[in-house]
Amino acid sequence: MKRQARRNTGWRLPSATAWGLKLFSCITLILGSVGTIILETGIINVGQYTTEELNSLLENNSVLMGQVGAAVVLNFIGGLALPIIAFLLTEGFLKTGDYKKYLLTVLLFAVLSEIPYDFAMTGSVFDWSSQNPMFSTALCLIMMYFFKMTERWGTLTSGALKLLITLCAIVWIVMLRFSYGLSMILLTAVFYCFRNRSGIKMFLGFIVTLFCAFMGQGSYIGALSLYGVYCYNGVRELKCSKYVFYAIYPIQLLVLGAVTWFGIR
Repeated sequence: MKRQARRNTGWRLPSATAWGLKLFSCITLILGSVGTIILETGIINVGQYTTEELNSLLENNSVLMGQVGAAVVLNFIGGLALPIIAFLLTEGFLKTGDYKKYLLTVLLFAVLSEIPYDFAMTGSVFDWSSQNPMFSTALCLIMMYFFKMTERWGTLTSGALKLLITLCAIVWIVMLRFSYGLSMILLTAVFYCFRNRSGIKMFLGFIVTLFCAFMGQGSYIGALSLYGVYCYNGVRELKCSKYVFYAIYPIQLLVLGAVTWFGIR
């Protein structure tokens, strides 16, 4: 009997819910923001150094080396959030019963996040050098809406049109300077187009994550969070209002920005 029980006790794939993935993405996103805003912008103030100057200082300053190392680690951790956010956005689009309300909600919080984002990153109320990542998520929702429209045609035509739509979305994120736009566009396109083909979706998601990290949008270890996507069980029940997760982003920007510009700088 004991031998039979041992045979029946096998390794099981962990199960991830939408709540777990959202919580994971929020925590990693906040840690990444701490690395960028508190350490890079506030304590280290990387903007005052050229690359050569910073490298020279690191050779003789162990404290600065530790700060830079901590910032790098936190930014790597922050990159874990990107694939999860792109995946949950795709799932939200596919499951929502009110697309217009979903898009307007994301746009509203993108607008509300812009001043906190500019303040946290630059200390200014308005800065047009880049726009906050929530605008990228809104553009992804628009892109998927057009993806869905193409599905009334044949597979080949639909695929060609989706590729064209993706390229147009990339042009828009470049022109409008949406932060992390390339990562969000490409990952969302992969998760949407290959939603019913798990193996291809994971493989392309891995390649896209590494490519975007190479382009400076995300981190190489962000590919590890694709395991959470693979373990997703489809359970979307949340333990709090979904608006809490939307509000966390501008709130943490305001808090970290205040600490940086009123406490550290």
